[in-house]
Amino acid sequence: AVRFTHPLLASVLYQGLAPGERRQAHRRLAEVAEESLARARHLALSADEPDSALAAELERAATAASAHGTAIVAAELGEHALRLTPPDDRADADRRVAATARAHLAAGEPARAQRLAAELLARASPGAERARALVLMADVEAGDIQQTIALLQQALAEAEGEAALQAKTHRELSLKIRFTSGLRVAERHARAAVALADQLDDEALRASA
Repeated sequence: AVRFTHPLLASVLYQGLAPGERRQAHRRLAEVAEESLARARHLALSADEPDSALAAELERAATAASAHGTAIVAAELGEHALRLTPPDDRADADRRVAATARAHLAAGEPARAQRLAAELLARASPGAERARALVLMADVEAGDIQQTIALLQQALAEAEGEAALQAKTHRELSLKIRFTSGLRVAERHARAAVALADQLDDEALRASA
């Protein structure tokens, strides 16, 4: 193995490479990397044009990183997945934006999470798509409870006919609105979430409700 006597020497060498040389080095590293997340990162850095298959692989790696509690890695891989998502893959892009925003929030980068959520909300179509974007915006705006409640109320109105989404939104509203409107109002939202979960026969949703 070749090892550098100081990390700065490795950094200088890396920064001095032409972009094509860097990508070639990352392709080679991806071939020999034994750890799956390291392989995914090298694959991402070896590509500079949209690639739906690679974007999907990076999304899976980001999900795995998030599940293991490594939010910073999940956010980085999520950003690469977004960068490599073809422009016409709208549904994939929206899903990855939401996941990456939540990873940034977990990693302590609320400003980036808010920018991503705002971009998603700006392009969302009315209905369930906009409701999901509003719920995401409420998640990343957690510092302002009044704003969070207003966003969740808007999401509930947009989620008409989407029982699972309505249930989750009622559940989140019940947790937040108790601090501003009291327990009676919060309980109504909690009971609405339970009723919708019963209607869907969704055990996990029923338990959280």
